[in-house]
Amino acid sequence: MDPEFPVVFPTMIIDGANVLFYGHREVDDQSFVRLANVYKKAKEDGYIPHIVLHKHHLKGKKIEKEVRDNIFFPKKGSHDDLYF
Repeated sequence: MDPEFPVVFPTMIIDGANVLFYGHREVDDQSFVRLANVYKKAKEDGYIPHIVLHKHHLKGKKIEKEVRDNIFFPKKGSHDDLYF
């Protein structure tokens, strides 16, 4: 964080789908490693990260508990961008 522009509530909202699909059009195991790394980097930088991600993206995928516990699942059928 920039000390010149302090943030009172340093919350970071992460667009989980954008992170998962970054660089290619498929979600694979590496996509979830990338999502966990983005989450951890945000925490290291002093933010309180929250991930917005539709539940169907997690189907059959393993993700670390700490990361999963900080995912907000939008209502099925809703546009996830409405939650930012």
